[in-house]
Amino acid sequence: MGVALERGGVSQTPRRGPVPGFPARLRSALTIRGWTRGTEPKVRFGQPILPGLSTIGPDDAALAGEFIAVAEAVRAGSFAYLGREVAMPGGMEWFPAGVSERWLAAHHRLEPLLAIGVAAAVASDPSERADWYEVGSEFSGSWITTVRGAGGPAWGLEALSRRVVNLLYFHQLFANELRDDTDVRRRLLSSIFSQAEYLASSVARATSDRWLVASAHALLLAGRCFDGLEAREWVQQGTALAWDQLRPDNSYLLRNPERAKGGFRRSLVEPEVRIEFVQHAASALIRGHGLGVL
Repeated sequence: MGVALERGGVSQTPRRGPVPGFPARLRSALTIRGWTRGTEPKVRFGQPILPGLSTIGPDDAALAGEFIAVAEAVRAGSFAYLGREVAMPGGMEWFPAGVSERWLAAHHRLEPLLAIGVAAAVASDPSERADWYEVGSEFSGSWITTVRGAGGPAWGLEALSRRVVNLLYFHQLFANELRDDTDVRRRLLSSIFSQAEYLASSVARATSDRWLVASAHALLLAGRCFDGLEAREWVQQGTALAWDQLRPDNSYLLRNPERAKGGFRRSLVEPEVRIEFVQHAASALIRGHGLGVL
């Protein structure tokens, strides 16, 4: 269902940047089903995605308490999302029984990777940092080697976009260790590249999703990390997504720009926002209150 912000128009296919070519989509499909790359994807040097990383050190350990707590929980096999904690004493589980799809999506985002990297960055002893690298490589490697398929909450835009970003963070936070750990680095980079390909094709088909901003962020970071034509397409696609978001410089013709900012229009020429389910009801209530109806 579409909610017109300004005026109706001729229905058009939503434009979300360039659609990945057939080779990219085919390679993505094969990799998602368990195929692996023969060569390591090329990485662009001199393009840090965490430029302030060098300023973090042991002196910042007190400020990183929350990150360290999350990292310690991962090492103990305990994961807490959406107010529910699940212990996995028998080993890593990616589809534990009895949890909701929202919990699974949060689990497959691999958010603890950033916490593990921060814990390593503030470690006071090289052996402690090595231990955190082991925790992070086992955590990420378990997902890469275990999870297959391309459906369900593990492959929605929420989990996929955040997972690509967190794996990229892990790659930079442990750049020195990965430089010497050839097999882990190749496996990690191949997985990130393939997931970025799949994300690019998923975003191109999306008509409306609250995680489009996160998807744009993931595509831009992946495009900065990798080298080649596909990586440049990801940058273009992420930029196009950002341009589709309503901001002060492109919403001034709308009836109420302040209420529209932050949403996504269907295309550059179609000022319509698609809002689904609960978002639709919330939008109607907010609009009604603004008009003085409620």
